[in-house]
Amino acid sequence: MFVRSYYFLRSFLSSWIWLSLLFSLMLMIVRVAITGEQSYFFLAWNLFLAFLPYSITRICMLYPQYWERAWLRIIIVITWLGFLPNSFYIITDLFHLNMDSAVPAWFDLLLLFSFAWNGVVLGILSVWQMEILGRLAWGALPARLFLLAVMWLCAVGVYIGRYLRYNSWDVLCQPWQLAAEMLHRVVYASDFVLMWGMTGLYAIFMTLLYYTIQDLSKHFMTKNKTVYGTNNKRKLVAEK
Repeated sequence: MFVRSYYFLRSFLSSWIWLSLLFSLMLMIVRVAITGEQSYFFLAWNLFLAFLPYSITRICMLYPQYWERAWLRIIIVITWLGFLPNSFYIITDLFHLNMDSAVPAWFDLLLLFSFAWNGVVLGILSVWQMEILGRLAWGALPARLFLLAVMWLCAVGVYIGRYLRYNSWDVLCQPWQLAAEMLHRVVYASDFVLMWGMTGLYAIFMTLLYYTIQDLSKHFMTKNKTVYGTNNKRKLVAEK
């Protein structure tokens, strides 16, 4: 049973990312042990929320029969969109850096950044998997256009979470209030220049981040094939 669970976890997420997640939690536990404070416990919850959209797309990759059903696909995409902004929202948790803490500022900065990093990595991987699923269901161009729209919606979601203080489940619990606030900001867009500026810049940043990581990954995969061969067997490379 343990061996099966181990291999499932390995197939669900990279071992290095599991270690990175554990490292973040370890930093938080150490901070609690030193200070006795629980002020950063919200980071664990935010990281859990960031893990949900990745879990959704990963399950669809491992069990494609769920994605193949059109009606279920709609539910999956809507649910995924509702939770995805949490992955990038963690970047804004860097605002909580406390320079007057009982632990050194560098420790708190590392703690906050490690959680933010893990959230962003999970978000990027989830978007990448959704792009693959989208290409299978809709084709390359629609999937690419959907991806660009997703990045903008994520940026709006980050603003909603940070400044309007709504959560993912408020889409269900307070849909009309949330819709009214956003409609007000659309109709009177000139009064919310900072909001639209923030969402635009965040959308651009997340898009650049996504394509940079994707391109680097493809680049190194190509380099590995060149060095090790397509059959994954190492070739001797003579350097003179």
